[in-house]
Amino acid sequence: GTYKILSWVHSRIVEYEKAGLGGAAHMACADAHLCISQNNEKNILALDSNAEIYVIGNPVVMQKFVEEPEREHVLCYVGRLQEIKRVDIILEALYRAEHKWHLKILGDGESADELKKIVSYLHQEEQVEFLGWLENPWAYCKDASALVAASEYEGFQLSAAEALSMGMTVISTPVEGVIDYVQPGVNGYFFKQEDAIGLAQILDMIYEGKLSLCDRNVCRNSVKKFSVENYFSNVSSILEKICGSSD
Repeated sequence: GTYKILSWVHSRIVEYEKAGLGGAAHMACADAHLCISQNNEKNILALDSNAEIYVIGNPVVMQKFVEEPEREHVLCYVGRLQEIKRVDIILEALYRAEHKWHLKILGDGESADELKKIVSYLHQEEQVEFLGWLENPWAYCKDASALVAASEYEGFQLSAAEALSMGMTVISTPVEGVIDYVQPGVNGYFFKQEDAIGLAQILDMIYEGKLSLCDRNVCRNSVKKFSVENYFSNVSSILEKICGSSD
C-alpha cells in the first residue's frame, strides 16, 4: 500500500539546522507539513511554493479562568531558567521601572543561581520571588495580571498561550509562535529583544493607566482554537485529509 510522509518539527526550523539535524531543504521530500508557527511555514514555502502546509500551533491546556486577580501589579514568568529565556532582561526592566511591580518566577534551570545573584545585587529580594519548579505552576499565578517573557527565540511559547487562557495579558518579545496569537493592545504588548528600557516603559505605562491591561475574556478567547479539544480534532481532520488524498 501507499503511505504518506509528513514533517512536523517542534521548534524553529533554523534550530534543527544549527544542531546539524537538517533544515527546510531536508524536509522537501515530505508529502505535507504540520507547522507550529507561521514562520516555519514561510521557511518551507521559500523552498517550495507549492508545498502542502498546515499551521497548527501546539495544544494548549486551558487553565482555570481568573475573572479578576486578587492583587495588583503582580507579574509572573513561567518556564525554564536558561540563557535564551533572558530573564535577566526582565529583572533589569523591573529595576529601571519607576513603579514597583512584584515578579513571581516559576521554573528552574542552569541560570537560576546567576539570576538570584542579580536579584541580590539589585536589592530586589522584596520584589522578586523564586518559586522553583512546580507541578502546577498556574495555581500559583492566580494573582498575576500579566505574564512577562523576554526570550531570544521560541517555537510556540506554550507558557504565553496558557497564561492567556487564564485571562492574563502577555508582555513579550516578538518571537516566533507568539506573534501568531498575540496582538498588541488586544491581548498583550511587545518589546524588542534585549530592550529592558522598552519593557520598563510598558510596565510604567500600565501602572500609570496610560496603557491598559487587556480584557481578560478576550485574552482567553484568543487561544481557544489551540485548546486540547480543538487542536486534536483539527489535527485529526488534517491527517484524514492528507491520507485520504491520493496522487
